[in-house]
Parts: sequence; C-alpha cells; structure tokens
Amino acid sequence: MTIVVGRCFVIEKTGPLYLQRLVQMLCICAPLLWLAGCTGVTVGKISSSDYLADRRNDILTTGRLGQQSVSTLIRIGFRTQYQCTNYIDACRNRVSESDQVSDEERLSLLSELWVYDAIHSEETEPGVDKSILVDKWLNAARSAYGYLFFTQRDPEERAFEDRQTQVRDYYNYATQRTFLLMFDIRKEAGFETDQAVWAKRAIKGWQVLVDMTDIHLPPESDVPEDLIAAGSLTFSGIEHIYRRDGLGSELVVVGRAPQGRKVSGLPFEQTSYPVVTGVIEFSGRSLEEVMGNNKAVLRLLDPYRSAKLSLAGKDVPFAGNFTSGYGLWLARGDFTRQSWRSFFGLEGGIDEPRIIMMQPYDPDRRVILMLHGLVSGPAAWVNTANDILGDSRLRRSYQVWQVYYPTNVPIVVTHAEIRRVLRDTLDVLDPTRTAQASKDMTIIGHSMGGILARLMVSESGDTFWDAIQKKYSLDEEHFERLQNDFADYLHFSPIKEIDDAIFIATPHSGTPEADTTLSRWMSKLISLPTNMVSQLKMQSHIATLNDQQREVINMIVDEWGTANSLTSLSTYNQFLLLAADIPISPTVRYHSIIGVTEPDVPLFAADDGYVPYVSAHIEGADSETVVTSSHSVQASTEAINVIRAILAEKVRRNSGSGH
Repeated sequence: MTIVVGRCFVIEKTGPLYLQRLVQMLCICAPLLWLAGCTGVTVGKISSSDYLADRRNDILTTGRLGQQSVSTLIRIGFRTQYQCTNYIDACRNRVSESDQVSDEERLSLLSELWVYDAIHSEETEPGVDKSILVDKWLNAARSAYGYLFFTQRDPEERAFEDRQTQVRDYYNYATQRTFLLMFDIRKEAGFETDQAVWAKRAIKGWQVLVDMTDIHLPPESDVPEDLIAAGSLTFSGIEHIYRRDGLGSELVVVGRAPQGRKVSGLPFEQTSYPVVTGVIEFSGRSLEEVMGNNKAVLRLLDPYRSAKLSLAGKDVPFAGNFTSGYGLWLARGDFTRQSWRSFFGLEGGIDEPRIIMMQPYDPDRRVILMLHGLVSGPAAWVNTANDILGDSRLRRSYQVWQVYYPTNVPIVVTHAEIRRVLRDTLDVLDPTRTAQASKDMTIIGHSMGGILARLMVSESGDTFWDAIQKKYSLDEEHFERLQNDFADYLHFSPIKEIDDAIFIATPHSGTPEADTTLSRWMSKLISLPTNMVSQLKMQSHIATLNDQQREVINMIVDEWGTANSLTSLSTYNQFLLLAADIPISPTVRYHSIIGVTEPDVPLFAADDGYVPYVSAHIEGADSETVVTSSHSVQASTEAINVIRAILAEKVRRNSGSGH
C-alpha cells in the first residue's frame, strides 16, 4: 500500500529495505527544501568573447537593451525587458519615479530607452513626423547629458567603466541623429527661413538655438547641400581613417563649390567638405533644472582648432574626424579624369593653377604647400596629406594647401602662374603678412612639382638673361624690352614666406624618358590653354621685331615657353638645364626623397623607373633619403614617415626659437 505524506510518497512493506529508507529520508528532507525556497547555485563557464559581449552589447550594437539596463529594470520590478519596451511610455514614467535605483542607473537606463524608442520609430513608422523623432533624440541626449555631468560622480571617476562609454555613445548617436534631422527639416523648409522661426517649427515644445561661432565655413558652404555622418563613410584608396574619441558627433558639411574652378573670382578655394563636430548643451545648473526644461543649444565645433570644450563647467574632450571630409572631396572631385583632360587640353580640364585648402583657412597655423607632378592632381597626395592631418602633433601646427595646376603647360609658365596665385591668395587672406600662416611655409613637390618647388625658393639673378645675350648679342634697347616683357618668367627671387622645401623624385636636370620616341609623339597631342599662349605671343610684340630679335622671341616662346610640360622635362631643355644651376636661398632648409626600383644597383646607375638618381640628387640638401620605390615614392610609407619627421622637427625648432 502506498501512503502519501505531504508531498512524499512512502512505499510501505514493499520493495527492498534500502529503498524504503531512502524514500523515508526524502520525505523528511523535501519539506525542509521547500521551506528554504528551493534555491540553489550552479557554476558554468563562458568564453571571453561572450563575456565581453554580455558586458558591452546594448541597443546600438544588438538592437536589444544592454545587460545593465535589464538588471536595473528587474530591480525596479519588471520581469523582462519586453514588459518595458512593449509599453515604453509607461515604462519610462515608472523608471523616472522609482526610488529603487541611483540617479546614474536611472539616467543611463532612460537614455537607452529613448534611443530604443527613436530607433524603433525610425524603422517601423515610415513617414513619421521628423519633429517627433527630434524630440525623442533630444530626450535621449539629455538623459545621457544628465548622467555624464550632473550625477554624484564626475566623468573622471567613471573613466574605466563600460557603462559610461555606453552612455557617451548614446549621447553621441542621439546628437548625430538630431543634427541630421534638424538639417533635413530646415532644408525642406528652405534655408532662407529665419533660424529662430525654423527651430521653433522643427520641434514643438523645445527652445533650440544653433551656435556656429566656433567654425568658419567658406562662403560657398554657408548654404550646404548636405550634412553627412562621418562615421557612415568608408573609402577605398585611403589607408587610414584618422579620428579622435570624445564627446559629440563627427559630421561632414557638403558645400556647393565646384572643385578646381574659380569661386567668386578668388585665386583659391577652401574645402567644400569641411569636417565639424556637433554637441548639444542643455540648459540648467543642476540635474533637476536640466531634466525639468526643454532648452538646448546645438553647437558646431571645428575639430582642427581645439580638442576640448567647456561643457557643464567642465573641460571635456570632444570627438573629431580628420579623414572623411578629405576622402569625400577626393571621391567626388573626379580629379584623375580632370587631370588627363587638362594634360591633353580637352574640355572639362582646368586652364590655370588654383590653391585648394584642405580645411577652412586658419591664420594661426603654418602652411604646407603641396605641388603634384605630371598628369596628376590632388589624388597624388591622398595618403601623404591624410597622414599629416591625422598626426595630432602636426595637426596642431599645420594646415595643408594643395596647388592644383594644368600639367600640359611648360614649367617656365606654370612657375610664374603659381607664384602669382600664391601671392594673390596671401593678399586676400593676410595682406600685411603678419599671420603665422604667411610665415615659415613648407613647400613639398613631387616630380615636376619638385622642379616648380625648387624654382620658388631659388634666386635666378641674370642667369637666363646672360644665356640669351651670350647667344644673340641683342642691342641695349631690344634687350631691355625683352627683359620687361618676360620678367615674370625669367627673373625671380625666393618666395620669402617659404623657409623649408622637400623635393620628392624630382628630375632637377630632366629625365631621359621625356626624350623617347613615345614621349615626343605624346607631346604632339598636348594642347596648351589658349589664354596662356596668346598672353605670351602678345608680350613678344613679334610684328615689330627684326629677324634676329624674332628668333630670340621664338626661342623663349617655343622652346622655353609654349613647347609643353613634357618637353620641359627633357634632358636637352635649355630652361631646365639653366634652372638646375641657380642657387637655392641660403635661408631655406631643403631635403630630398629619392626612389630607386633596385636597391642593389649603385646609386649613380639607379632610377625609379622614370627619374634617374643623378637627376634627383641635389647638392647641399639638409637630408637625403633613398627609398625602394617606383616613381610614386610620395605615397610610400617610408617617404611619408620622413616627411612627418621633417615637419615635426620644424615645429620643435621653431618652438625653441620662440617663433
């Protein structure tokens, strides 16, 4: 017979004796276990990757609330996160009123809940009013702002906590979405709308101001075409993405300026893709004030100008992206196609030099002036310029200007035109030449750009006039007239604003490759910009000259002047051979970086596939670095590191001298 005692089953007088005793013991123990709550602990193991995922996964990485938010919800009384997210408004109210958790726990949870709510609305409610989304993202940012700056502990005390990093990310992402949505709303309303009216219309219930006093956008970018999250962009052809961690959203402003063409008649253009950082500051001096009003200031910052901002009474590092604007500019500029069209004189190229600034002009930073080579353009410097701007030591001291010029034009003409463009640019930006940007420039030239760079720091004296007079023995009147007509091309002094030069794979005395049959054939296909040819012809006054004088003019115009850039690099070009011997200014430090394709070959016989070492070598250089590379040595890691070292040394040198 079986007897039931409580929850036990007793088998009486049946079965083996040991089984009867075991059942009796269980009957005694079971009530005790039940009274103890039936609790128990087991141990298991998880992998390190799962451990990190459990600690760091959250709404932004998995689409679900993070572990810490779920734990806080359970403490408040929710059994699962879905009890909260399925009734999000009621859940937030309950969290806000709960006294079971600290302010840090409450605000970090509220921020993640607002992020969840905003993302869910964007993904599942097509056509939702953007002002509703802005309100949700502002609330997410405000909760994170309160956590970061108005709870019991300062941010520094939580520096090593994963939760603070998550909350910072909620703030940054909410800030990004707020700026992008606000831009869309204003674009739809028309940029002519008054800011105060637009902001009031954009988000009902909020008083929002936009502060752009820290940034200096070029005129053509004041009414941008687009605003893009820098983190949403990826690039091929750029080796590194340089950015700085911190508070705020990294953004790229897309301007309206056409690349490589005149804007408002100026000889330069500032980047049409400036990078900025957006932050949101909420009104209030206490947590209660911050969470109790709907006042916010949307601030745009220039990450190049500073690395910290004052927020809630604290100096806070803010984020920055130093590659995405540059990469977007190169990707949309179509410079490679444009350079080839310029080389052959086709429509769609450029017909005169331009200075293009990689970031908005800063009078307090030194200029690096980059000159590309033959059939090339800004894309030649893609990783060189990016690595310079990505180096925090150099970024604080330098700004990069690229000279973009048509490479079908002969060197003698291009040199004079680039001098004019640089002079005109400085006249506009700093007519008194008192800004740091107008002093201590560094010029870097690759290939033909290196020849141009050397001419810009050299003293011609009467070298070219003496050569002409020696060959033709002109009378005084006509010789003086010739000098006046061609002074800009054949008589020049070092540009005083430049005190450092770097020549890269530069054929100072020409290259045999320009003398080949193929090169001579290609040179016949090159057409020069009509304006430059006619300018030289007009200056020559050929119709009034006798045969001997006309021969001199033809030599200057045809052999030195309007031959073309390819024949300008010939080892027989008289202008180039004379230019190779004129002295570089004694106040200029200059360096050579030379490529050789076969490092085991003696230097006197080595070349980079285009330029022989003996042509790239220059006496008196402060340094010479030989790199195993093809002609595109400027793109090699070793060459870039040498350039960075030279620039860093200049900063240290000038800092020590008080400049």
